[in-house]
Amino acid sequence: MCITIVKTIKDAVAWPGDIETERDLGAWTGELPNYLRKLHNVNLHEEVSSTGSDTVAPSSDQISTDMETSAQDIASYQVVLSSDGSVVGFQPTSRLAVNHWASNPLAKELYNGRKLTPGLIEPGLKIQQPDKVILVELLMSVNPESWFALARPLGETG
Repeated sequence: MCITIVKTIKDAVAWPGDIETERDLGAWTGELPNYLRKLHNVNLHEEVSSTGSDTVAPSSDQISTDMETSAQDIASYQVVLSSDGSVVGFQPTSRLAVNHWASNPLAKELYNGRKLTPGLIEPGLKIQQPDKVILVELLMSVNPESWFALARPLGETG
């Protein structure tokens, strides 16, 4: 499901390159910020170090500095999918994402291509509530110099 979300965005904005996946990280296109990769590597290091491997993980200070500089350019959203992969919900989860919500390809898909206006309450959707939904976190760069989209599962309900 994460690959489908990233593909929708990649195709809508005509980003070049492939969609990459890692089981524990999710699906993405573009260049992920170092801190996202490092956080993933720190988690792997913690798992590996309990088994006796001696890999060196990045320091938490280095990760924190990287996070502060790039987090200002990352919009985060929650995507709600039905079990068949249809987008049934899409909401911003950061202040930056609120400003970019209306122009996001997933919002346009959810509202059937209707032109959306940021800051205005959009008319209600007529979507039948699915029995089971899948929650996905979507992180997207709003900086055209370092674009990426990362989708990772948050869980299932139902």
